[in-house]
Amino acid sequence: MAFSERDLIEKPLNVEELRELAQRVGGIAAIVSKRSPAYKGYVQQIQDEADWLEAMAKEPRLIRRPIWFVNGHHRIGFDVDAWESAIEGHQNP
Repeated sequence: MAFSERDLIEKPLNVEELRELAQRVGGIAAIVSKRSPAYKGYVQQIQDEADWLEAMAKEPRLIRRPIWFVNGHHRIGFDVDAWESAIEGHQNP
């Protein structure tokens, strides 16, 4: 299966990329990592979605990872079963 990879820590998404991602996957709540230690430091400061976008652009550890898109479908976060299913469904015979 061909893919492209982007390390979000080394090359963070900018605000516009984050906005587009959120629109594709169902909103900001779908991409915010509430389990991230950084989340606790930001959650009290955030007033709206624009604040979340700015915060995630500055601190990419606030973004749930990994994020992948396959044939119009997406997955966010690590789910072993979903990954295995996607890989099996896209292997060449």
